[in-house]
Amino acid sequence: MLQKTSDRIKSCDKHLSKFIRDSYGQFYLYSGFAASVIGALSLLRYKYFRKRVCSYTVLELDLTGCTLSEQQPDINPLFSLFVDEKILHVHTLIYALKVASTDHRVLGLVVKLGQITANLTQLQELRSAVVNFRATGKKTLCYAHTFKEFADASAYYWFASAFEEIYVSPSGYVNVVGIKANSFFLKGLFEKVNLEFTLVARRKYKTAPNMLTESQFTEEHKETVEYILNSVYDQFITDIAASRNMEVDNVKSLIYNGPYNAATALDLKLIDGLKYENQFYNEVLNSKFGSIEMTVFTRLCRRLTNRGPYELLYIDRYFERAIGKYYRGAKTKIGYIDLVGTIYMGENKKTWNGLDISAGSETLLLAFREAIACSSIKAIIFRIDSGGGSAQASDIISDALRLAKQSGKKVIVSMGQAAASGGYYVAAHADKIVANPLTFTGSIGVFAGKLSMLKFWNQFGITFDSVQTSPSGEYFDPLSGYSEENRAKLESFVDDVYDQFKGHVCQGRSLTPDRVEELAQGRIWTGKTALEKGLVDALGGLETAIDVAKKELGLSTQTAISLVPFPAPTSMLEKIFPKPQKNSRDIRKRSAFSSFYTLFPSYLQALFSVFSWTSKSATHMFRTIKSLEKLAPLVHLNHDSSELYLPPCTIDLQTDSIVSNLTA
Repeated sequence: MLQKTSDRIKSCDKHLSKFIRDSYGQFYLYSGFAASVIGALSLLRYKYFRKRVCSYTVLELDLTGCTLSEQQPDINPLFSLFVDEKILHVHTLIYALKVASTDHRVLGLVVKLGQITANLTQLQELRSAVVNFRATGKKTLCYAHTFKEFADASAYYWFASAFEEIYVSPSGYVNVVGIKANSFFLKGLFEKVNLEFTLVARRKYKTAPNMLTESQFTEEHKETVEYILNSVYDQFITDIAASRNMEVDNVKSLIYNGPYNAATALDLKLIDGLKYENQFYNEVLNSKFGSIEMTVFTRLCRRLTNRGPYELLYIDRYFERAIGKYYRGAKTKIGYIDLVGTIYMGENKKTWNGLDISAGSETLLLAFREAIACSSIKAIIFRIDSGGGSAQASDIISDALRLAKQSGKKVIVSMGQAAASGGYYVAAHADKIVANPLTFTGSIGVFAGKLSMLKFWNQFGITFDSVQTSPSGEYFDPLSGYSEENRAKLESFVDDVYDQFKGHVCQGRSLTPDRVEELAQGRIWTGKTALEKGLVDALGGLETAIDVAKKELGLSTQTAISLVPFPAPTSMLEKIFPKPQKNSRDIRKRSAFSSFYTLFPSYLQALFSVFSWTSKSATHMFRTIKSLEKLAPLVHLNHDSSELYLPPCTIDLQTDSIVSNLTA
């Protein structure tokens, strides 16, 4: 009986081994063949059979319930199948409008404006793109149900004024009322709960800590806020007057007396018509684009195919069909590095959709090292949108920028909504700095300090006792304030960092120490004023920075370029099968397959991701079974008890393999 059982085990083991070998080989043979066929068909479809942009196309941009982003979302293709969040890369929209402005197939642009999440410089760059598109003679129309519902819409109307005609629902409102800034202060709250902040700032215009230490505006703080508000307001007035063919004083008067219902706004020529959405799309668009001249044959063909005199096409679909990739395919390559969010030591922190919420010095250092090592990169565009952060991290990033310059590469900084404090520190040594007129920059200053929580805990009956080896032991202690000696050390530390900051700007911008001190003291400047003060070199957005980079390389502004992002993005397959670095100096090279992988549509990327995950799981499963095969000889029969006995073993969960701990 026992001998028959043993023979059956050996027979099962033999068949199991054959099954594993056959299944394992067949799985990869058929899977590889299927992936090759799908990939080939996808590339053929992408190159030869994808839909083209038709003649008489009107571009459409839906800005309702969306978020404009500085970065391209890096959403997992699998995750994107289940989550629908409308995130638009603002620079892709701008680039698409730039291309469409010279595309004879495009007749005009229609924008539906609603609730959007965007900062001022994003709206300003997109607005400038619309103005340039309109300047080519193409029609631009904007529709809004209302310019916000019982809320200030001055920034929305400022953006909409770039369009040739503006239409609003008859029941809508044009809520232009000027702008107001509210700041909150926490000093009173902290006093009630016995929290004590000790902060030292350089100098009087460094108002960031005032929220924690003051109960209202200081004179310098109020001066700064008024300056920013007036700068933004003046930009609004100037642009609206130019776009709507009005006098500046007239626009000021209209905003001063706002808001208005739609009928009154029409009488005041703030808008051009009252239409509901269906009337706008059916009547207004037909009147503007329906009478376009075309040949009799073309008109007949469009009627036979049930196509109207024009075709609406979302601008992102136009980008896919007419362009394909954002600044790709040209031989001339320019590196692109972005810094978004508060500057910290360490690596970038991201949201679920791959957008940065903080800028890590290690991530930016790696980006510059990769760009320096890439011989085909002759210039780097460094996009900054940050209000500052860690002084140490800022200095590390700035040193990486200087190394890039020393390697012979031109470094052009493009500023977003903010490039202040640490954000300006990292930009100061660039070859050229380009800022938007409404960029908040400068803030050359520093503050430091700590929170004392001893009295806060004492009020709850919690007490502390301590022992220290020196008076400096409590310098960073959150339970104690600063002694006179430690306060002097803090003052000295802040002075050292402030002097280093000023010296850094002196060297990078070729300014005298007295001039830098005049511009510093923590003052915030808009991009327009910063140009006058010598803190930046040109006004404009990312497209302007690209043109500046071309000029620095001795190229024409019409030269086609490719923007190469750093650090090199990783594909889904590379995330599943990562290649470990050899050491801290090892720079991960761009995978040829990674670039090939991005050519596929998102649904195929998701399919390949599923295939890769399944393949990896199957590989681990087969390895486990093979390990069990090796254990078969170790399984023997206990003739005394007629039971199976397995020697002790441990399982390595990282490799899913079984490692036997054999004993003599």
